[in-house]
Amino acid sequence: MTDNINQKLNAIERSCQKVMNQINEIALYNQEKVLSAFQKEKIALGHFAPSSGYGYDDIARPKLCALYADIFKAEKAFISPLVTCGTHAIFLALRASLCPGDLAISITGKPYDTLLDCLYGKNIGSLADDGIKFETIPMLGSKINLKRVLNELANKKPKLVYIQRSRGYSKRKTLTIEYLEDVFKEIRKVCPKTIIMVDN
Repeated sequence: MTDNINQKLNAIERSCQKVMNQINEIALYNQEKVLSAFQKEKIALGHFAPSSGYGYDDIARPKLCALYADIFKAEKAFISPLVTCGTHAIFLALRASLCPGDLAISITGKPYDTLLDCLYGKNIGSLADDGIKFETIPMLGSKINLKRVLNELANKKPKLVYIQRSRGYSKRKTLTIEYLEDVFKEIRKVCPKTIIMVDN
């Protein structure tokens, strides 16, 4: 009985070996990437000490941001336990990029429902409350309506173009990075200084 179970387990393990090897390779790659970032940023035991919570002489805070930026190959990163969710992070990025009177245009249609109050809400500190306009251009199925987008960008010169990669609650496909790279090149021809913000 035990031999039969062991034989079955061994057969299952052999059938999964290729996938397990791929997982191990990815894990080792990511472990090396993170350890390398720790070394590059000279992370030490002192960076794990508690602080007052006010941020005074908190040597760990900028190191943590630099660490994430290095790991994810970004120019900069902002990491904080005070950012409570994805919607909060998106709203913070929009507020940091836009001033009263600015225009932002979503070229992937209407954003997530959870973001709508942040954009258009009344008397709650929304973008609209601060005189920031947020317009949308509907997609053509799973593609950005590039002809209309380029025309509107050329005419309106928005401060920011917003792109939602994920399909969210819609039926369209998620936008690939390769596809968006081509879109970005076309946007840059029309609006070289416009901020391109991607909800990745």
